[in-house]
Amino acid sequence: MLQELITPSTTRSCAATWAAYGEASHMAMSAISSAVAVRSEGLAAATRLRRSAFSPGRIAHVVVSTGPG
Repeated sequence: MLQELITPSTTRSCAATWAAYGEASHMAMSAISSAVAVRSEGLAAATRLRRSAFSPGRIAHVVVSTGPG
C-alpha cells in the first residue's frame, strides 16, 4: 500500500512543498535578522546621540554660547 503512494508525481509534489517551505523559512529568518540589525543599529545610534548630547564639553558649549539668563 505504501509503495502505491510513492509515485514520481507524489515525490515531485512533496519535493516542491519542502522547497517552498524551505524558501519561506529562509525569507522569514532573513526578515527577522534584518529587523534585529535595524533595531540594534537604532539603539547604537541613540546611545551615541545621548552620549554626545550630554558630554561635559557639549554642556559647557551650550552654557557659554547661550550666556547667563
